[in-house]
This record gives sequence, structure tokens and C-alpha cells, in this order.
Amino acid sequence: MKRMEGRLSKTLLVLVTVCSLTELPSCGIMNISSNPNIPDAWESAGFTKSEESAWEGKGGFALKDAEAWRKEGFTLSDAIRWRKGGFDPVGATIWKKYGFSEEEAAKWGLFALTPDMAQKWKSAGYLPENMKEFTGWTVFPPATALEWKNTGATPSEVNKFIAEGISPKIYDKFVKNFCKKKFLDPLSFVTSNPYRIKEKCSFSGKGMLRVIQFLGKRKALVMIPGTDYYALIYVRKGSIATRLGYIDEGLLVGEGSFAYTTTLNSEQVVPKVLYINLSKLNP
Repeated sequence: MKRMEGRLSKTLLVLVTVCSLTELPSCGIMNISSNPNIPDAWESAGFTKSEESAWEGKGGFALKDAEAWRKEGFTLSDAIRWRKGGFDPVGATIWKKYGFSEEEAAKWGLFALTPDMAQKWKSAGYLPENMKEFTGWTVFPPATALEWKNTGATPSEVNKFIAEGISPKIYDKFVKNFCKKKFLDPLSFVTSNPYRIKEKCSFSGKGMLRVIQFLGKRKALVMIPGTDYYALIYVRKGSIATRLGYIDEGLLVGEGSFAYTTTLNSEQVVPKVLYINLSKLNP
């Protein structure tokens, strides 16, 4: 009896092995993947057989990509055109929202313009063909770019000027005339070699420079809080305005060196700086 059970087990093992290596229906088992009543992935995603054939065959879209384009409301032909222009579904949707065709969007995009900024330039009467001369300026609205571009400032400088509240008028009157060399951050400015600071500039923000000693109505020795770096600042007219011992925001223009004797009878040489209170100059 045990010998017969062993033979039966071996027979079943062979049968299972054969069935796993051959067509399932030949063993009386249905091939689930060929069951016409079970939808495939495309059908499950809502595509008909003809749509699947078009998106996958004609368009070359993977299912997840086809779903993404259709979710954004694009037809197959639209999706093909926008994809050819280098856009994904989300990007294409944003450009369409601002009234651009895929061809226009591709041209404006060459100048690193966002859709909203491109619309502003387009509304101002500009075409992509006009934008080459505004390379670097397209991050600004047209009116701002034109006003600043005429001053001779560079786009990277203008970002700093705008952040500091500098108007084109003030730039044209003061910055362009005084600052012939690069702008520095306040710490780099104050720590610069006093003999090489001429025509270098910086901005003094709130709480950046503290008055240590007034040397008359128009002069003061200042320092950057938390450091041992000093500078002499002076104004040509009026007096140095302070708030709780700190000078107001303004433009700092390097003019050379200033030597003074400390209370310990040692001589110190620090940068000599022209200070321009911009809050009183900006319109």
C-alpha cells in the first residue's frame, strides 16, 4: 500500500511539472491572461481598444503618460505636439492657461521666461524675436527691465539694488558715479584692505553698523557688531542719522584709508567710507 502511494505521488509530481511547462488549457486549466472577460491595464484606466492602439501605437505613450496627458484635458494630437516641444502635461497646461500655443511656448521658453512673465512681455508688445537683446532681463517686468537697462546696470546688480530700495534715479545719480568696482557684502567691505577700497561699494542694512564714537557732526567711527572690524564713515551734507546707535540703511562708498590713535595709544588704519542715506533720496 505504501509502495502504491509513493508511485501515485511521483505521478502527480510529473503531471504538475508537465502542466507548468506546457499550455495550461492542455491540462484542463484556463489561462487567466487570455480571459476576454478580464480587462487589461489600459481598459482599467478608461481607454477603449482603439484609444489604446492610438495612444500606445501612434503616439508611443506609456500608459502612465497617456493618463497624465488625458487627465490635463489633452487630446492625443495635442499631447504629441506639446511633448515634441519639450513639455510635460503640467507645464503644457500652465502655458495654455496663459494663452500660449505649444509653438509660442517653446520660443518664449528659450529665454528662461516663466509663463506669467512671458505673458507680460507679450502684452507689452514684444515677440520672442525681440528678446535676445533682453537676455538676463526677462526676470523683470518689461517696464522695470527697460528702465534699469537704460542705466547701464547689469541684471544681477539690479536684483541687489531693488532689494535695497535703490531706484534707477538714485542709481544713475550716485551708484553709477561713485561705484566703479564690484559691490561687496558689509563684512567684506569693512574688512577690505583700506588702501584698496576706493570705488568699491556696499549696502548698510538695519543693524549692520553700530556707531562707536562720533568724530564731529558728519563723521563717526563704526563697527560691525560681534566683530573687531571698524571703519570711518562720513557724510558730505547734514548729519549721520542713527537709530539706537546704528546708522540708517544706506550706500557705502569706499574712498581710501583713515588712521587714528586708540585710547591705548596704538595707531589703527581703517577704511574711509562715504555714507549716503538712501531713504532721504529715494522718491
